[in-house]
Amino acid sequence: MANDFKNITRAQIGTAPITIYTAPGPTVIIGFSLANVLGMSVEIGVDIYDASVPGNRSLLSPQTPLPVGSTMIITDQQKIVLEVGDSIIVSATVDLAVDAVLSVLEL
Repeated sequence: MANDFKNITRAQIGTAPITIYTAPGPTVIIGFSLANVLGMSVEIGVDIYDASVPGNRSLLSPQTPLPVGSTMIITDQQKIVLEVGDSIIVSATVDLAVDAVLSVLEL
């Protein structure tokens, strides 16, 4: 099986939590950024859903402020490993507020 690098993008994330990625197999998150696209500060929340433990959602970034025009790098030097069915879920405190770029290596 080949290793596949992928970029996943989502625009205008808002108050409804949205699953931006679900791992089809062993996967490593190698980059993850969120950008505030509004003219006001917002807060963002990022959860990881662990499919091996039903109902287990871990806060990766709990309601973190994201100032006007800024970008937050969720992962930089740290890599995050996902297993089959694990998901990344993002929300914001204001509708249409955040754009996301997630870079992964599917193993």
